[in-house]
Amino acid sequence: MSRVGRTVVHLECLSLFPQHPTLANAHAGPVIAGEVGESRRAIVFHGDVMNTASRLEGATRDLERQFLVSGDALEHLEGLEGYAVEDLGLQRLRGRDAAVPVYAVTAQPKN
Repeated sequence: MSRVGRTVVHLECLSLFPQHPTLANAHAGPVIAGEVGESRRAIVFHGDVMNTASRLEGATRDLERQFLVSGDALEHLEGLEGYAVEDLGLQRLRGRDAAVPVYAVTAQPKN
């Protein structure tokens, strides 16, 4: 099994087009990766982490936030100076038995 060593997030990109807000999320955990296809290969990922990431994407609309991260992802993020992290508490995500700690991350205005 492989682990993602580093995640880099540039939140400035989320506000380039305010009339069409970009919704994003981050989650972390183990995945099973594989390669499929003969003439045209593709990489596929499977695991609960993929389902949770998909559900977090839906939660961006429900919670009216542009960028959400799970508690698992927050543990791996570095360089959050200049960003506000808002604890949204445990959220029940569709398709999951256990609630997930969710945080909204926004860029803090520059003075």
